[in-house]
Amino acid sequence: MIIVTALGALPAVRAAADAFDGLDPSPASAVSWYEEGQGQFRLEAYADTEIDADAIMAVVAQASPTLSPRATTC
Repeated sequence: MIIVTALGALPAVRAAADAFDGLDPSPASAVSWYEEGQGQFRLEAYADTEIDADAIMAVVAQASPTLSPRATTC
């Protein structure tokens, strides 16, 4: 499993998370976001393969160019 994370302001994180709503099939097996600290939010998206992780990072970059997604193997 690969987790793709990105930190940023709420509007950017929500826009990135919302971008997965209309995708069928979605490259992410799960997407969530939460407050990391005051004014800082974290997006988390889970991928089963590296190809899916690359697709997730592309979706995030397209939806919220101010975010810098990173992939980490769990």
